[in-house]
Amino acid sequence: MDPAARCWDQLAAHGFTEWLMWHVSSLAALPVWMSDNLQVRDVYREGFERGVFGAFAMSERAAGADWRHTRSVVRPARHGYIAEAQKDYSGNAESSQLVTTFARYDDGAEGGYAFFRADARQRGYIVERNAVPEQMRVTQFRLEGYAFGPQDMITAGGQAFADAVNTLNVGKFNLATASVGMARRALAETVQHTSTRSLFGSQVIEFGQIRRILNDAGIRIVALNAFNEATIQSLERASSADRSFRLMTSVAKSLVTLKAVEVIRDLGEAISARAFESESLFRIMAQYVEWLPRLEGTRYVNMMQSVRAASAFSAYLRGHDDAEMQMSSGDVGVSYLLSQQPLGKLENTSFSYIDRSVLTTDLAGGREFVALVSALAEVFEKDLPRRGDEAVIEARGELFTRCFFGVVVLQQLTETGESEEVADRVANWLTDDLIECVLRARRVMRIPSTVLQMLTPIAERGGVQSTRELLPIVASISADLSA
Repeated sequence: MDPAARCWDQLAAHGFTEWLMWHVSSLAALPVWMSDNLQVRDVYREGFERGVFGAFAMSERAAGADWRHTRSVVRPARHGYIAEAQKDYSGNAESSQLVTTFARYDDGAEGGYAFFRADARQRGYIVERNAVPEQMRVTQFRLEGYAFGPQDMITAGGQAFADAVNTLNVGKFNLATASVGMARRALAETVQHTSTRSLFGSQVIEFGQIRRILNDAGIRIVALNAFNEATIQSLERASSADRSFRLMTSVAKSLVTLKAVEVIRDLGEAISARAFESESLFRIMAQYVEWLPRLEGTRYVNMMQSVRAASAFSAYLRGHDDAEMQMSSGDVGVSYLLSQQPLGKLENTSFSYIDRSVLTTDLAGGREFVALVSALAEVFEKDLPRRGDEAVIEARGELFTRCFFGVVVLQQLTETGESEEVADRVANWLTDDLIECVLRARRVMRIPSTVLQMLTPIAERGGVQSTRELLPIVASISADLSA
C-alpha cells in the first residue's frame, strides 16, 4: 500500500477520534494549497509546523451540504471584509486559528463565492456548542460582524466553489482508507479472540460458521484495499488529460465505506460479547464506521455523481470508448491536484486506463462477473431518468458502481500478482454482491432478460465458499495490522 494511505489506514485503526482531527486538518489545508495567496499559505504552513489543527467550515444547519445555496455571506468593508455565518458540524473549529470557511458574496452575484481564514480567538467568532455528544471537537459556531483582511482571503469568485468541490473529491477519499483500516482492526481482534477461546472442547476459530465469517471478511478487505490502491494510482497520475480520479474517489467514498460497514457488522457475529469489553476497540470501530458512508451525505451524493459516467462505461464495455487519454504536458499528480482545476463532466469520462484484457479473465468467478457486467451494458447506455424518478436513478447507480468497482478490483489484483485462489474468491464475492443488487433493482426498473437468465446457473454454483485454506490470508491481514 502507498505509505501515505497506510498512515491513514493505521491511524483510523488505532484511534478514530485522532484520525478525525487529522482528516479535518487535511480538508482545511487543501483550498489553501490551491490558493494563489502566498500570505495565507504561509500562515497555514507556519501553524501546521507549530502543531495547530486546521478546521473546515462548510456545513450549515439550514443548508447542510448544499453549498451552492450557503447562507454564510461576506461583504466588502473599509479595511477588508465582514463575514456573517452560522456553521455547524465543523471539525476542530472550537479553538483553531486556521478555520477554512466557505461563504458567498452578499451581493448575490453569480459565482460569487469565497473561502477565507477565520480565527476562533478573534472578536466576532462565537462558539455555540459541541455538535456531537462526545469528546470530539465538532463545533457549531457563528460569525457576527467578523472582520478579516485581504491577507486571509483564500479564494474568491467561481473558483472558490470549484475548489470546494475539488477539495471534497480529493480530501474525503480518506473516508475509504479509514473505513478499511477500521475493518482490518476489527478482523484482527476477531481472529485473536476466536483463536484463543475454546468452546465445547474446540477452539472457536475451528467452527465452520466462524471460519466462513472470517474468510468472507478477509476476502472483502482484500477487494476493498485493491480498489483503494487503484484510486491512489489515479490520484498519482491525475492531469488535465486524465481526471479518472474524480470517478474513482466518488466510488471509494460511497461503496468502499459501505462494504467496510458490512464487514464489521458480520464480524460482530464471531467476536460476540468480547466486543463490549474494555480491552477491545471493536465496539468503538463498529460505532464510528457506520457514519463514514454518511458524512456530508457521502454515500448517495457520491453515488449520484458517479452514475453520470454510466453511459461512458457502457461504451467501454461495448468497445466503443473512443475517448483515448492524451499525454499531459502540464501538471501531474499532486501538482495537478493542488492546481485550481475547473469543474468537469463525468459524462465524458474515459475508461481507457482499464486494460480490456480484464474482460476476458481466466478466473472462473471472474468470467461470471464480467459476463453479468457486459450484459448490464444495455442498462447503462440509456440517458439518466429525469428528476422525480430517484428510485430508478438510485438503482442504476447501485448497479453501475458495483460493476465499475469489480472491474477495477479484478484488474488491480492481476497487476499486483494476487494468488489465483484469492482472486477467484474475490471474483465470486463480486458476482454474488452484483446479483443481490440486480434483484433489488428489478423491483423499480427493467432488467434485460439476458441478465436474468444468467442468474440461475450462477446461483446453482453457490455463493462465496470459504475454506480452511483461506485462513492464512486472514491471518496475514491481522499480522500486517499489528506489525
